[in-house]
Amino acid sequence: MHVHAAKATATDSLKAELVKTVTRLNSAQEADDPTLQASLLQLVRQLEAANPTPRPAESDLINGRWALLYTLPDSAKGDVQRSPLNTALAAAYDFFYKNVPIIAGSAVGRKADSRQTVKARGQFQTFDTKRGWVGNQARFEAFGKEGVINVDGPAQVTPTQAGERITATFKEAELKWGSLRVPFAIGVFSPSGYIDTLYLDEDLRISKGDKGSIFVARRAENQ
Repeated sequence: MHVHAAKATATDSLKAELVKTVTRLNSAQEADDPTLQASLLQLVRQLEAANPTPRPAESDLINGRWALLYTLPDSAKGDVQRSPLNTALAAAYDFFYKNVPIIAGSAVGRKADSRQTVKARGQFQTFDTKRGWVGNQARFEAFGKEGVINVDGPAQVTPTQAGERITATFKEAELKWGSLRVPFAIGVFSPSGYIDTLYLDEDLRISKGDKGSIFVARRAENQ
């Protein structure tokens, strides 16, 4: 077997194990288990060492829509630090709950629970480095109606030695739920931050935020 083929096979095995571990961490039985989190962190480090895409933030591969699979603290313990996106989403939730109080009490970013009024339907991130823009989306369902919170803003590749960093500032947010549509500015908060991409290929992206959390995402279809 050629060296390149052997390396690709090893990377595929690591990716498969990572997806398996994330699936277990997202299950009700093993949700956020510390031992599994430690295993996931080790897999992340191994994949980082095998990253096939030099200067990933500058690669066209980073562009497109990504579905968040899991968020992991860098230390594999403790609470996940609040990212600029979460800060912006928190502002959107506050607005939502004050104006539609009947569905208050649940967070879109949490795992879905049939007993909750608001059920999570996924978080997504879209990069367009040519345009200089990043869009974040949290989808949910409430009382049989689909909803979405969009948080967008300008983004740029930040010059670094490894070419792995994208910096973003979120400026706009919009809430949609059924026929309700509420756009509102979040410039007053100006949540900003950066992410360093540790691993990138055609269908998997692993990034580390400026607060230390690690994000595992898979490529998703554009919607």
